[in-house]
Amino acid sequence: MSRLIVGARVSLMVGLIATVISLAFGVVLGAVSGYVGGWVDDVIMRVMDVILALPGILLAIAIVAALGPNIVNAMIAIAVVR
Repeated sequence: MSRLIVGARVSLMVGLIATVISLAFGVVLGAVSGYVGGWVDDVIMRVMDVILALPGILLAIAIVAALGPNIVNAMIAIAVVR
C-alpha cells in the first residue's frame, strides 16, 4: 500500500503540473487570439492545427527524445500534447 501511495503521489504531481502548464498556455493563446484577431488568430490556429494533426503519443515521445529523459521534460511533453 505504501508503494502504491508513493507512486500515486508522483503520478498525480506530473498530471497536475502538466495540466496547469497546458491550461496556462491555452488561456493565454486563446485570449490573444480572441482579442487581437486577424492574422494573429490565423497563425495561432494554423500552429494548433499542425499540433493536433500529429498523434499525441508520437509528439510526446519526440519532445522527450529531443529534450532528454527527465520527469520535467515529460511534464512539458504532456502539456504540449494537451
